[in-house]
Amino acid sequence: MNLRLVASRNLGIASAANFGLGFALYGSVYVLPQYLFIVQGYDAFQTGRTMIWIGLPQVLIFPFVPSLMKRLDLRALVCFGTLVFAASCWLNTSMTHDYAGDQFAFANTIRALGQPFTIVPLSSLATSLLQPKDAGDGSAIFNIARNLGGSVGTAILDTVITRREQFYDFEIGRHINVFRPIVQSRLQILTDAFVNKGYDSATSTQQACAQVKNIVRREAYVMAFDDAFLVVGISLLIAATLVWFCRKKGRGTAVAH
Repeated sequence: MNLRLVASRNLGIASAANFGLGFALYGSVYVLPQYLFIVQGYDAFQTGRTMIWIGLPQVLIFPFVPSLMKRLDLRALVCFGTLVFAASCWLNTSMTHDYAGDQFAFANTIRALGQPFTIVPLSSLATSLLQPKDAGDGSAIFNIARNLGGSVGTAILDTVITRREQFYDFEIGRHINVFRPIVQSRLQILTDAFVNKGYDSATSTQQACAQVKNIVRREAYVMAFDDAFLVVGISLLIAATLVWFCRKKGRGTAVAH
């Protein structure tokens, strides 16, 4: 593989943008199921029903992509798809614990509308200035950048979720003080609920405290996942900006290898 091809303007910049896209593509596929499992307690089947909204609309859009690539500036196509993808992530940055499968349907559909306009046009743009003999190596470098971005993205997002959950758990926990009337009231309501289920007083109090702790942790996780989607959106905005530094592909150039 000829790594010197990275010095080619379009391949180098497009590969950097593809790194950001890989970060977002693989990262979002990791973050959403994690949220559904940790916060909502979804099993694999329920998660699959939610994720299917990312795939189905793309089947209807992909046939039109090659035609649009011949008529429009590839940079505009990639930028459009990336910004639509980023908008879908933005919709998930203000989630509450009530967000479940149905609430993700709209954001996932928006994401599916943008994704087909990203990788294929960007791949064509990346190899547009290369000699035919270098196209194979150029495509390999381009794809490696996406896979590397996915690996880095998954690792970073996992760290973001873990660290931000710890941060928010501490911040919320600072306000959970048994001397506060609102906390005392909540604990009493929960304690009474456990007593009514047949638990003794001491056990009911312990269960009530544990319930409050679980609520705090749940809310901390929700806010941590909000931050993770924000990070994904930022990576997409960077990718959308980078693509405009590529040279415009001429109309006489063949569409993608």
